Amino acid sequence: MELRHLRHLTVLAETGSFHKAARQLGLRQPALSQSIRSLESYIGVDLVSRSSSGSHLTRAGSAFLNEAQRILAALDSAVVTARASSIEDSAPFRLGVSADIATGQTMNILQAFLRKTDCRIAVCDDSPSHLLSMLDDGRLDLSLIPSSTNRSSVAIEKLWIEEIHVALAANHRLAQKVAVDICSLSDELIVIGPRDRDSIADLFFNACRISGINLSRVAALLHQEVRLALVGAGIGVTVQAASNQCFFAVTRIVTRPTVPPLSIEIAAAWPRSGMSSLAQQFIEIAHLSKSDHESIISP
Repeated sequence: MELRHLRHLTVLAETGSFHKAARQLGLRQPALSQSIRSLESYIGVDLVSRSSSGSHLTRAGSAFLNEAQRILAALDSAVVTARASSIEDSAPFRLGVSADIATGQTMNILQAFLRKTDCRIAVCDDSPSHLLSMLDDGRLDLSLIPSSTNRSSVAIEKLWIEEIHVALAANHRLAQKVAVDICSLSDELIVIGPRDRDSIADLFFNACRISGINLSRVAALLHQEVRLALVGAGIGVTVQAASNQCFFAVTRIVTRPTVPPLSIEIAAAWPRSGMSSLAQQFIEIAHLSKSDHESIISP
């Protein structure tokens, strides 16, 4: 017995005629008759009563058709589910990344994620508040933001902690230090990024305020590339995530931990309505990469 036999019987029952059913199925009438007889032979009972006025199902045929239709409906549902899953799998993974979260560790996680999933990825960079709005609107699957950022409409899970280091030119007077006391930066030109709430810049300035340090020379620049170009040229210092040191291999920039130690906690956020399978895989990979990250930033 094959699935085509079930479909042939269904159409025959609907039309009440071998001639009409054969035409609807695109078969010759003898071929349809042979298909039905093969089905009856397999089951061992007559399913169709044939007469000059037409054809109709026997009692056994009606009982069999009820079960056959359930099988065919389940099969059709399985096809729809498979096709929908295929469309979902082919859609890009939509990831939001706030500025300070674009670190070396983020790069490592993305590399591992792409190796494992081989999926397309669309990345949006913006402020944490705007990324959360995009999650609310269904425009993102997952966002990487500071863990202290919160909104009741999203779910948040902490992923890893980034130490904050001072980045300075390799020939800077403080480059020989194992760690840089933030008090020693009071007379330095601080080349800093936007002071969004819970940003690295915001954490650094709060630490200076708590320590009673008055920073007299500050240059606020939007783009990290410009800030690093100045620092590499020996014009000022900046603060960066510790894992960003992997980006400085071919520059004249070194990083040093701060005294007191500063850090920013990275979290993943997704809609409370549910997490996509790709978002779940990303978070799993981030947790697996946590130990490697900690070994890199440990002295």
